[in-house]
Amino acid sequence: MDFKDRLKELRLEKEMRQEDLAKKIGVSRHTITGYEIGKREPDLDKIIKLANFFDVSIDYLLGNTNIRELNKNVDFIAVIDKAKKEKVTVNDIDNIIELLKNLRERN
Repeated sequence: MDFKDRLKELRLEKEMRQEDLAKKIGVSRHTITGYEIGKREPDLDKIIKLANFFDVSIDYLLGNTNIRELNKNVDFIAVIDKAKKEKVTVNDIDNIIELLKNLRERN
C-alpha cells in the first residue's frame, strides 16, 4: 500500500471528510484530494502532522511497513528536527526512514 491509499484508509477509518482532515493539518481540501489521488506529495512538515494526527509511524503512513505503532524508544523528534534543519524535502524521505531504522536498531 502506498501513501495515497494509506492516507485515504486512515481518513475513512476516522470517518472524516477530506475537508475535515484539511482543516486539522492546515491545508485545503484540494490538497488532500491531490494527496489521495497521487497528484501531490506532502512536504515533511505535513507528513509529520499527518502521522501525529493519525498516531501512526511515518513508515506506516508512507506505506513502508504495515506496523502502525510508533516505537516509543526512538527519538523521532531529534531525527525530524535534524531533517528540518537540513531542509529535507519529500524526495529525501528515504534518508529519514533509514535514519529511523538505524535508531531503532540501536534501541
